[in-house]
Amino acid sequence: TQLMCWLGGYLQVIAGVLQIYREDCFSGTAFAAYGCFWVANANGAGSATFLVVFGVLTLGFAVLSLRHTPAIAVLFWVLTVAFFILGFSHGPPVNERGSRAGHW
Repeated sequence: TQLMCWLGGYLQVIAGVLQIYREDCFSGTAFAAYGCFWVANANGAGSATFLVVFGVLTLGFAVLSLRHTPAIAVLFWVLTVAFFILGFSHGPPVNERGSRAGHW
C-alpha cells in the first residue's frame, strides 16, 4: 500500500499543478496539499501532530469551500472532522472510546 499512496499522492500533486495552470487556485491547492499528505503518509509521517495540522488545513479549505457547491463544502467539513478524530486518536491514549473512533 505504500506504493499506492506514493503514486496516488504524486498523481494528486500533478492534478493540482494542472488545476493551477487552468487558473483554478482552490482546486489546485487542495489537490496539491492532499497529494503531499499521501506522499508523506507513504513515507511514514502519520503522527498525531501531522494529522492535526492537516485537520487545521482542511478546516481552512472547509471555510473557503462555502463559496462553492454544497457537496464540496460537506466533503471538506467531513474531512475536517475525520482528520481531527484521527489526529487525537493517534496521540497519547486518553480513553478507549477515542482510540476506537480513530482506529484505521
